[in-house]
Amino acid sequence: MLAHLSEETLMDVVDGTASPAAREHVASCESCRTRVADAAEAWGRARRRIAAKFTLSHMQRATLSVYDELLSSRLAARFDERPALRAPSST
Repeated sequence: MLAHLSEETLMDVVDGTASPAAREHVASCESCRTRVADAAEAWGRARRRIAAKFTLSHMQRATLSVYDELLSSRLAARFDERPALRAPSST
């Protein structure tokens, strides 16, 4: 039987790249199974937070704000004022 999983191997289990021996260990070890579940939950929260914070619109606005600061422009304000894009009608 393997000793408890290292942090690296634990994350391999979470992302699906772990060896068969590591997966078997998780199946038979309650402690490691709990650690994998906790890590998977934390990773999921982190991914959702990153996805929410770094949307395309957010990144575009942040980039334009940098240009505004460097060039004394109003690009970010113009970006906020732009009309919403609409899909072409299918008539």
